[in-house]
Amino acid sequence: GQQRLNLTIPQAFMSNRARGYIPPELWDPGINAGLLNYNFSGNSVQNRIGGNSHYAYLNLQSGLNIGAWRLRDNTTWSYNSSDRSSGSKNKWQHINTWLERDIIPLRSRLTLGDGYTQGDIFDGINFRGAQLASDDNMLPDSQRGFAPVIHGIARGTAQVTIKQNGYDIYNSTVPPGPFTINDIYAAGNSGDLQVTIKEADGSTQIFTVPYSSVPLLQREGHTRYSITAGEYRSGNAQQEKPRFFQSTLLHGLPAGWTIYGGTQLADRYRA
Repeated sequence: GQQRLNLTIPQAFMSNRARGYIPPELWDPGINAGLLNYNFSGNSVQNRIGGNSHYAYLNLQSGLNIGAWRLRDNTTWSYNSSDRSSGSKNKWQHINTWLERDIIPLRSRLTLGDGYTQGDIFDGINFRGAQLASDDNMLPDSQRGFAPVIHGIARGTAQVTIKQNGYDIYNSTVPPGPFTINDIYAAGNSGDLQVTIKEADGSTQIFTVPYSSVPLLQREGHTRYSITAGEYRSGNAQQEKPRFFQSTLLHGLPAGWTIYGGTQLADRYRA
């Protein structure tokens, strides 16, 4: 006679892709192109007593895309003249220029030129140099922001429903055994999660997972980092521009814990 062997693998031991996941090989950097965005405003004021004045302002945001590289530049021009004062003021001002590209295997972005440090641990500052930092925009929508990871055990094939503030935010069917749900969309800053496991025989298990979020919290198993080296950049030409190195690291631990730290090194300064 025929024989059959049925194998049931618990969901927690399977390779599960997060909702919204797109394989990196399908990502497209786009076409080679140049771009120019501009914003212009101006006015002219006539005074009966005398003394007409004229003002104009132009903001230029230009860029060049070649392969995976992106070159960006921001420049402004202002013009101001008045009959009451001799001459006119015509000023070009360069704001910043930077070259960047995605580092897909690291889910990170490399920036060369002008930029600013991330302000999650230390205060954000402008710099001119190089930075390699995590880019959460490369993650699926369901992996961005903080949300707790749900662990549970199903006695048989079961339907798992998760509610927050009375609304269904997740629904899935899992095989018997332990399961892990780590692709809940971040929703609000607070509101405990109510997890319901409905078994095939009609029985249910219900438990609550506390949920509250602050900016530094990371999902369980998720790491975010940044490494920056360069010089401090200020619009004040008289201000010192010390060279510095900064690195930060945040990692999500089980049970809603996050460990984080950072280093700042500069002349006569350590942190």
